[in-house]
Amino acid sequence: METIKTPWFHLAKFTLIFFALPLTLITIFLYNRVDDNRAFIINSIVWSSIGGFCFFRGLYLKKKLDALKNARNTYHAEVVVILPAKNVRIGSYVTAKVECVYYDRFSKRCLIHSGYHLLRPHDNLDNIYAKAYVDSSDPRNYCVELFRHKVNTSANVDYDYR
Repeated sequence: METIKTPWFHLAKFTLIFFALPLTLITIFLYNRVDDNRAFIINSIVWSSIGGFCFFRGLYLKKKLDALKNARNTYHAEVVVILPAKNVRIGSYVTAKVECVYYDRFSKRCLIHSGYHLLRPHDNLDNIYAKAYVDSSDPRNYCVELFRHKVNTSANVDYDYR
């Protein structure tokens, strides 16, 4: 199984490399040459803040997932619905949330939502598998990790129409 990634680190790298760094370099280069370069300064600060926010959001979610994994309170969840974010695509990936159902230790069905994940356009409910990591003292504190089933390409078939 392949782990499905979250968009936060990819988005942070993109905004920092393609927007914040060039604008900061232009601001430094033009600092003494242009009288009114406040627009460059403000723009570089805004893009640096957006990139930093995405990076620290990714770090926070990764540490939260690691902490809940170490608590060893894991449940196998069934993916019920894929909720794509409107007009948010990163490359060919679709940014989406996933709604899952798991059975807790008291055999109660619990409905949870995942954070944003990068799904391929052809991902569906059949090839996505979820694990829910839930805090035993506070069930509202949880993380969902998504996995993609690998397709068996070496299947023994009579005809291959690829």
